[in-house]
Amino acid sequence: MRVTEFCPSPHLEPLDIGDKIGDEKVLTMKAVQVETVGSDQVRKGVLFFEEFDRGWVLNKTNSRTIAALHGNETKQWKGKRITVYRSETPFAGKTVPCIRVRETKPE
Repeated sequence: MRVTEFCPSPHLEPLDIGDKIGDEKVLTMKAVQVETVGSDQVRKGVLFFEEFDRGWVLNKTNSRTIAALHGNETKQWKGKRITVYRSETPFAGKTVPCIRVRETKPE
């Protein structure tokens, strides 16, 4: 059993993509919804995939990468594929795990 099953997050997290930095998955986009997320209760886009039951909270970096690959209209993302990978990013003075989008379309 994976540790993420003990305390599941309501949204995708880096461990869902892989255990190591650079691990990746090709995913099929299903829909984007605006939801209130986080302890700050902020409205953000949440991307859903065919391969997962939980959505992924989008940030500006990942949203722009997907838009560069598949266009600015999120309704047109349905059925399109992206490659996501486990990475790290600076946040609040620490380096933390994150999920990023490859800048090329999967084969």
